Amino acid sequence: MISSAQRGPASPRVLRRAAWLLVVAWLSLESLNGSAVEDARLEPARELDADAALADARGLPILLAVTRELCSYCEQLKSRILLPMLRSGNYSERVIIRELRLDSRRAIRGFDGKPTTPGGLADAYEATFVPTVLLVDPSGLELVPRIVGVNTLEMYGYYLDQAIDQAQTALRSRGQ
Repeated sequence: MISSAQRGPASPRVLRRAAWLLVVAWLSLESLNGSAVEDARLEPARELDADAALADARGLPILLAVTRELCSYCEQLKSRILLPMLRSGNYSERVIIRELRLDSRRAIRGFDGKPTTPGGLADAYEATFVPTVLLVDPSGLELVPRIVGVNTLEMYGYYLDQAIDQAQTALRSRGQ
């Protein structure tokens, strides 16, 4: 048997994964206790042109979570990943997060300022499966490969964190 001293230090990737899992677990427990950041909620996409102006001014990507109301995987993504991210406060300087609910009939303004619907915008992105997470620049162009579906919820936060880092890097390399 090899002792932990013989194995050497853990890799940064393993440490980051462990830290993410601890944060998610802590936030889940805190939300049950009611002591997490109050009123954190996933904002629906309404005025993407205004979100784009904010993202451009702050140099941030925009995360669009494409969901549907009666989708259990969408609910899990929101309650176990996205809401804890918002409650932590650690993402407000990394990404702007919006929900694009396909079954909503509410009119929204697209990145170009023109009226559209969540379904119409999802069609433009060819985002037909839910949940789908898109990371886009202020003009609405995808920065990194999208995340479609939920395979392993336990690791989803880690993969999403990696995608946000990649989107930030892509955004900086484009000079935005």
